[in-house]
Amino acid sequence: MDVSIIIPTHNHAQSLKKTLESMNTLSIPENIECEVIIINNQCTDRTDDVVRNFHSKIPLKYLKEPALGVSKARNKGLQEASGKLLVFTDDDIQVGTQWLVSYWQEYQKKPCGYYFGGPIVSKFESQKIDEELMAYAPFSVRGLNWGNENRELTDNEMFIGPNFAFPRYFIEEAGPFSASFGLNAENALVGSGSETELMTRFRDKGFKAYYVAEAAVVQFVPKEKSGWRHIMGRKTSYGYEVARLKEKEIKGPFLFGVPRWVYKDYCVQCMKYWFQRLTGKKAYKTYARMKYTQGFYYGCKDRQRNGYYSHG
Repeated sequence: MDVSIIIPTHNHAQSLKKTLESMNTLSIPENIECEVIIINNQCTDRTDDVVRNFHSKIPLKYLKEPALGVSKARNKGLQEASGKLLVFTDDDIQVGTQWLVSYWQEYQKKPCGYYFGGPIVSKFESQKIDEELMAYAPFSVRGLNWGNENRELTDNEMFIGPNFAFPRYFIEEAGPFSASFGLNAENALVGSGSETELMTRFRDKGFKAYYVAEAAVVQFVPKEKSGWRHIMGRKTSYGYEVARLKEKEIKGPFLFGVPRWVYKDYCVQCMKYWFQRLTGKKAYKTYARMKYTQGFYYGCKDRQRNGYYSHG
């Protein structure tokens, strides 16, 4: 098998149908074998029926992962995938006809030492988008675009779960997805970071990230994900993620296992936020910083509980 496309799904039968419809229009590179692996992750909706309707149209492999969590579902897919190139997307994505061709062409040029990702274009359910708020949204909401040219990414640039790929042997080198990161992770404080944590390990192994501009997907963003609550909640998740992933870069002095600056920064941002609100400002930037710092605090405390810190 040349390519395995891996799609975890949890109670998104309607959007999964659109994802598979777009898979049915994919251009397949000449002389390659491709499989699409769907992992049913505790679905209670019509997912079985949706997948059944595509068995005669797409080379499908349908799996079930009873333990809830996107990382666990992806790892189930890894166990059953036989492709040399593993391509990941989600159940709310529509791919372009040249999506797979674009990935395969770059993989053929760079079969060793590189992993890949492409742009994500957001399609919002809501007709009214607060552009000022959207500046603080994660890539999974506002979309991701590193330009119009293929290139290596810098250390500050990253791919995300709905659109990335890597050679199968990377898993042998760096290990699978961590079950303590990602949606429905073992730690209830985490709502993101599954692919980021994995790609951090890729980079630690010396693997390079390569952006494929033509490998674009469109992601449906439901109304609730483009609002204040979700976007600011993801800031907390991001702070938590940074504290866990960059432990070696965290500097003291420490108080109860947390850098002292975190307490000061949180208090300062709280005061700034309420002052700005009282004067009629939206205070998005200040509140986002406050939520990030809150998440960073939780991440530090979690690492301390697990024995990563000896401070405090």
